[in-house]
Amino acid sequence: TKTHCGGRCIKCGADQYITNLHGFLHECQRTSGYKNKQRFGASVSEMAVGGIVHLIRDPFDNVVARFHLERRNMIEKQPELADEYPSTADGFKRWCRHLDHTYSDADKRFFSPELLALMDSVPCKAEFYKYAQWHNLVLEMIPLLGVPGQRPVPMLTLFYEDYANNFNATAERLSKFLDQPIATSLRQFRPLKSYDDHYRPMQRVAIQA
Repeated sequence: TKTHCGGRCIKCGADQYITNLHGFLHECQRTSGYKNKQRFGASVSEMAVGGIVHLIRDPFDNVVARFHLERRNMIEKQPELADEYPSTADGFKRWCRHLDHTYSDADKRFFSPELLALMDSVPCKAEFYKYAQWHNLVLEMIPLLGVPGQRPVPMLTLFYEDYANNFNATAERLSKFLDQPIATSLRQFRPLKSYDDHYRPMQRVAIQA
């Protein structure tokens, strides 16, 4: 069962993406499937979880990837808006400035002046907050999963970059954890792009702080 959990909306303010443990767990339980070629929504009980695969991607790359995802949605629904944010380092920086400006009032209501000052040099500041919140809540959620008395459930942590650096070994680790054989040949993992030009050195320092 694949889930993206909660606290990850893009075009939203802090009042929508800041969440607590139980709200996050509720969103993690939501999933979907197909029956007779029709998509349907479903909910998975926390007691039915037998294990969890936690996939982590480099935060700098993850935020750029979310920009690319949002841009694909723009191309489909608002092509004229996509032209304002090309799939380049400049387009990414422009998109970050747009998000930071659009939701600045909401940020002021939910974050302390001290935290806002720390985030002042961070592009797409809300995106990095969501990233940290999401992965922290995953770890807090683990004790709540599985059958009471048999918790915690086993967890396998994989890094997105593992697929690029050692694809076969990573696929085998996943297969072994799931206790499922690799039944067919796997598609080759696409080489990871470098987004070094999407951030200035001082921005990287501010993000890591």
